Amino acid sequence: LGALSPEVSEASEAESAASSSASSPSLPSPREPKEAALRNVPICPCCRRGVLKPDGVYFGEALPPAVLKAALKQAKEAKMVLVVGTRGSVEPARQLPLIAKRRNSAKVVEINPRPTLLSKYADMRLEGAAATLLPEL
Repeated sequence: LGALSPEVSEASEAESAASSSASSPSLPSPREPKEAALRNVPICPCCRRGVLKPDGVYFGEALPPAVLKAALKQAKEAKMVLVVGTRGSVEPARQLPLIAKRRNSAKVVEINPRPTLLSKYADMRLEGAAATLLPEL
């Protein structure tokens, strides 16, 4: 499949880190039992104003501009795009493999247990769990 880019954009629910709602440093994610978390809302130790939440983009939130810019740049230069574990329904992320295909004739490889909205654009579709299939690649 070729060499992987050392720059990979992550635009999913990354819960190993956290960001403040008032500032934007990335910090280790607070791990507390649900009951304790409800009593002890984690406050950003840097700005002491914002509430810490897992680093990730949730429905209704925009991608950070720097992440979107980097992802678009990579899509325009990609020779191959792996689409893993997504329904392909959330904009603008769903456009990235299509941009790569249109702009650079990139091959799109989809790994998912069932067909998605991007399946018809995939050059290769591997049906199954990412946890099983990715290590085999």
